[in-house]
Amino acid sequence: MRNKNISKNNQGFTLIELLIVITIVAILATVTFVALNPTVLTGKANDTKRLSDLKNVNDALMRDIAQGNITLKPAVTGVDSISTPSFNPLVVNGSGWVQFNTVSGSALNFKLGGLNTLPNDPKVGTSVNVNGAAKVLKYRYCTSTDGSTYEINAVLENDTASMAKDGGNDANLYEIGTDLTLCSGTW
Repeated sequence: MRNKNISKNNQGFTLIELLIVITIVAILATVTFVALNPTVLTGKANDTKRLSDLKNVNDALMRDIAQGNITLKPAVTGVDSISTPSFNPLVVNGSGWVQFNTVSGSALNFKLGGLNTLPNDPKVGTSVNVNGAAKVLKYRYCTSTDGSTYEINAVLENDTASMAKDGGNDANLYEIGTDLTLCSGTW
């Protein structure tokens, strides 16, 4: 009699029980995947990099201007980080997408704020839709006509709140610098 009780307790799971567990696991996996949308997470990570990049360039510019190492080139309008045949946009000697004049010494050996290269958008050249308008992902730089102020901006993929509340004149761009009204026009 004792052997009969032992064999009844060791039967295992039924097919119905296994199917129910598999269905529950599949539902939980689907809900988790939807909640943690990888595209949104990647976009947020890219936006964090963009904000960090622009802050670093802004800090380097402010530091070198304050120390008297550079002066801004006047009336630079919309130079961006997308490579063009005429120049290497990532060089830090004043001829890249951030334009300036060195005060003393050779511009070729100068490094803006100690940066080895200027940053580029993580998805440079890719087009995204921002509030119904197509925008190309890149960084852009402008200066005033007298070279006393500058603006740097970028498009953020997901962080529209930062673009709207940065203090600039374009709610569809993230703007940083000393005059957030310089870069205007089409992106």
